Amino acid sequence: SDQMNLMVRDLPQVTISNESTCDGESVTLSANPFIPNWRYNWSNGHTGNEMTYTPSGTGLNDITVIVTDEFNCVGSHTAQVYVYELPEFSLLDKDACVGIETIISAPTGYRNYSWSSGQVGTSSIRVTPWYTQYISCEVEDYNGCKNSESMLLTVHEPVPLVMNDVDACQGDIVTLTGPSGFDQYTWSN
Repeated sequence: SDQMNLMVRDLPQVTISNESTCDGESVTLSANPFIPNWRYNWSNGHTGNEMTYTPSGTGLNDITVIVTDEFNCVGSHTAQVYVYELPEFSLLDKDACVGIETIISAPTGYRNYSWSSGQVGTSSIRVTPWYTQYISCEVEDYNGCKNSESMLLTVHEPVPLVMNDVDACQGDIVTLTGPSGFDQYTWSN
């Protein structure tokens, strides 16, 4: 009688680590182990044991790698990539007077702040503007995701006022009245 040997081979075992990233960013995924004569085919069409994956949308994204070994045995593994939303915030445009310090604020509650003025780590900054300018702030949340916004700081020149001369005698009390419609008046002697 003829005998036949039947070799039952194990399916190739492969793993991918679960990862997380921020919306719009990529993550590098590696199928392990890397065996040179295995074929690695990913569910998004990429080939090879390592690839850069840019998920679409926030939340959980599944990615699968199918591995074929040298004996045409097939194994697979699915990993999850969690995509965090970017922090959303706004900066309000502001008016200021030339040379007068003003405070610009971003919402509190983020891990880090980086302002276009070079200041870091604080949600509010003090600026002394000399010209109209855009000021931007990048915030980083506790997932490591970053986003930036800009605001327009419109700088106004002071309005010089011309007042009529007043004649008074020594000891007289004189009341000077400036024109209405201003928030602040500065008088000089």
